[in-house]
Amino acid sequence: IVDFYQIDPDKIEVVYQSCHNQFKQEKSDKTIQEAITKYNLPESFILYVGSVIERKNLLNIVKAMSTLSKGVRPHLVVVGEGGKYKNQVHQFLAEKGMEKEVSFITPAFEDLPALYQRAEVFVYPSAYEGFGIPVIEAQYCHTPVVTSNRSSLPEAGGPDTLQVDPASVDAIADAIEKALIDKKLRSHMIEKGAEYVKKFDGDLAAQKMMTVYRELLR
Repeated sequence: IVDFYQIDPDKIEVVYQSCHNQFKQEKSDKTIQEAITKYNLPESFILYVGSVIERKNLLNIVKAMSTLSKGVRPHLVVVGEGGKYKNQVHQFLAEKGMEKEVSFITPAFEDLPALYQRAEVFVYPSAYEGFGIPVIEAQYCHTPVVTSNRSSLPEAGGPDTLQVDPASVDAIADAIEKALIDKKLRSHMIEKGAEYVKKFDGDLAAQKMMTVYRELLR
């Protein structure tokens, strides 16, 4: 707002948004397993949630996966729709013989928190976001996050996400591998991420908005 519209910073108040309360509720093992069975998913996977468009960077995620050894390479679950760019992703998977390593699904909204909570890692190295709600959804679900070091994502994810250059396939691959195999790091990311997302609480956002309104009415 300051850079593009030359607005006086003193006129700007930042109030964070939250996400749906479903992501803040721990799902039972039974509920999670029902979701896994419903969408025919493997027991272990990493997750991507978002439109399958170029700036969201799914192609670089699957390219990063292709560089990992078979023993480390995870199954990827993709929640999101797309057009020409999605076709590019499918073409790459076909060329590498990786079609069976990626599941494209369109789950019911009420099943999404269970998928986040089962995922080993949430991967979201977008080139640009206005905010990045899936990142806070993942952290509310106690899932380690690999995301981008650009735009709003370091602020949305906080210091205990693994932040990478979204243009670097190697950096994305290294971060995914690290988040999968380093148990101490995983525990740290889950614990600190759950603490960080408290700043996006809906009640806190409402209180801050009321403060802004009251200041304007003075």
